Amino acid sequence: MQRSKKIALYLKKNPQATEKDLQRKFDVGFREARVLLHTEEIFAPKRSWWTRGIPFLSAWWANERLVLLTLLGIALMVRGAYASFIFRNPLLITSLHDAAYYVEWAKRLVSDGFIGDKIFFTEPFYAYFLAVFLKLFGAFGTEAVRVFQFLLGAALPLVLYILAKKLFNRSAALATGLLAALYGPFIFYEGLLLKTSLEVFLVPGFILLTLHAFQKRDAFLFAWAGVYVGILSLVKGNNLIFWPVVVVLIFFLGRDLVVKRRAMLSGLFSLGVLLCILPVTIRNYVVGHDIVLTNYSFGLAVYQGNWWNGDGSTANVPRFLRPDPRYEENDAVGMAEAYAGHLLKPSEVSRFWLGKALSESVADPLHFFGTLGNKLLLIVNHKEMSDNYQLDFYRTSVPLLWFLPNFWLVMLLALCGMVFFFRQDFWRRVSAEVPSHTKHFPERAIIFLTLFFSAITVLLITTVNARYRVPLLPFLLLLSGGALSYVWSLWQDREVASIARLWIFLGIFLLVTGYPLPSLAHDTRADAYHALGYFALEHGDYGQAKDLFEKTIALDKTYAWAYGNLWLTSLILGDYDTATQALKTLIVLRPDDLKNYERLALHRQLKNSSSGEWQKAARDFLAQTKMPTYDADFNEAERLLKHQNNQQAEELFNLSLREYDNPPATLIALATLKKQQGVLFDAQNYLQQVVNMSPENFLARYNLANVSIEEKNYYPVVVMLKDIYEFTPELGNTWYNYAVALIKTNKNAEAAYVIQAYIERYKDDPNRKDIVDKFRSALSQASNQNDIQNLIKKAQP
Repeated sequence: MQRSKKIALYLKKNPQATEKDLQRKFDVGFREARVLLHTEEIFAPKRSWWTRGIPFLSAWWANERLVLLTLLGIALMVRGAYASFIFRNPLLITSLHDAAYYVEWAKRLVSDGFIGDKIFFTEPFYAYFLAVFLKLFGAFGTEAVRVFQFLLGAALPLVLYILAKKLFNRSAALATGLLAALYGPFIFYEGLLLKTSLEVFLVPGFILLTLHAFQKRDAFLFAWAGVYVGILSLVKGNNLIFWPVVVVLIFFLGRDLVVKRRAMLSGLFSLGVLLCILPVTIRNYVVGHDIVLTNYSFGLAVYQGNWWNGDGSTANVPRFLRPDPRYEENDAVGMAEAYAGHLLKPSEVSRFWLGKALSESVADPLHFFGTLGNKLLLIVNHKEMSDNYQLDFYRTSVPLLWFLPNFWLVMLLALCGMVFFFRQDFWRRVSAEVPSHTKHFPERAIIFLTLFFSAITVLLITTVNARYRVPLLPFLLLLSGGALSYVWSLWQDREVASIARLWIFLGIFLLVTGYPLPSLAHDTRADAYHALGYFALEHGDYGQAKDLFEKTIALDKTYAWAYGNLWLTSLILGDYDTATQALKTLIVLRPDDLKNYERLALHRQLKNSSSGEWQKAARDFLAQTKMPTYDADFNEAERLLKHQNNQQAEELFNLSLREYDNPPATLIALATLKKQQGVLFDAQNYLQQVVNMSPENFLARYNLANVSIEEKNYYPVVVMLKDIYEFTPELGNTWYNYAVALIKTNKNAEAAYVIQAYIERYKDDPNRKDIVDKFRSALSQASNQNDIQNLIKKAQP
């Protein structure tokens, strides 16, 4: 007998039955039991909570077209307000990093032809998308793209509403649609020339089409779903994972079909994928004589996410990769070929980095799993780790973003939704299609979760930042909408215990999503000012560049790149004093960056020159396009050093010396290794070679002085540290070591001057209070200069 008939018969026999009686006997919720008792039709449609008693809302909710128009209107209104801010502020629509890379690529396509002349390193769809707009709208092409992306973003809530209704019910659909219409990061990315907004719009359409195809078991729909995957893969290669996943789902969920039918459906789906991808594959072969499906950056992306000293984020990349998309391809190919010892085809470059990522992960599984855990935390963390544009910076210029739903809210709701997702009670309450007595997990839920986890898996294999996790938001918003609908149902049914448990889950999720990861402690607004400053510097607006670099430093006083660019900009503007101070700070912050000593050499050459000569030299320095040296031996030796394999590391360092004619970085690394082994003579020899080649190399001079200190030979220490002390006394322990060396060489008067300078500099520094007090005591107790030597020993930290 059907469940509805059983309930009807029970009520007929027990007219005095209460809601609790129905809850106990038929496992229904309080609200459903109340409906059953007070309506003639047992399964009469339930009125939504927010329409009860408000006729206008009830009529509005009954007209689904009106609901969709309302969502569209809200989305358009918010995006229109946001657009009015950014189009009035040139800084907010400046093309930086990846956006500049895509714009330049699109301009080349328009001027040189749409075929191109080399195999794609990056996914091509967005560049061609931009090129079409540039061709159609000319100088206004980029603005037209932004407007188009805002329109797509306004339509996204409608797609998510329809998808959520298919997956859950109308209440969940409305919650999902409203969150999507108002979600701040969506609007932020829609205003940027990045592929993110396109991918976000296409993902829910693919999910909806796939659910519909499985529901109907329709061959035509599966073919279109394949086309969708092909397009998504050309936008972002990660989405190619959906190809094998859907094929597996066809065979797993299609067990009611004969094998031949399942094979046909999977074949048509694959054909749809290939229809989009094969033209690109053929084009790649024609221009590059190599088989590359779409592009060949995937191998490098996997390596970046798992390399031996990384943390899984885009903020920590291998040393050989320059942080600029213009150079990423050259660096990836150059280092791969350095390892291989010969030229490589693009497909071979990608396979090399995949293989290297695998070999390094196998060699250090603890690091691999640690990185994996860090990537999981980065995915759910409330802070935005940006790599191109910074949401925090845009909030300072567009206050509207502060009042819109953010990632933290959505992630908290989505995590709750994920917990609810596996409960039968959840599906009984929020599903419009599954009757409350159903015991099995709905097929559409299996499809949704499989697609969701496959998208997360690819992200965990590669790298994570705020922009890369945005395509997960359609999944997260759907879970959020389902969670809100479910929680309200619990509230309506007075399920106090379930709601109390929800607060426990929320507390746990708050701790997890709010965990202060070290890589997220950085103020991303500093990144924004620096990126804009560098754009102004490259385009000759030196006054604005200097102002932006100073704002960067005001937010983050350890931002080394900002000091380097402030030095360069100040030279061009003829402000030698500011340039000097910036360079001093830069060397203290990054003594390991050997490029800084090239800056120092140039700076000293220009000391007595005219401002015109400063400007010319600085512009020449900015325009330098010297190709980096891809030293695979040095790169591999650094990895071996981390794993305490000093012998093999030393062998590779020696190979680097012979192959690249004694590079300073290798000499310094070998000197450090020899010093650790106690072979001070060899350490001195390597460091002296560096000093002979570059007297301004403070790192080599400082280390050479430390070797002499270990040998208790203080005369060379005075010589090595004098120059450093006069320019950057705060480099390491230079100030203290120089004072000690002066004492040891009987230059007590000079030592007293150095000590007094130290006291004056750090008298208000609480971190150095002990040393300052000891130095002050030493000077006051010294009866004559000869006593200083003994007193300095007492003050030694």
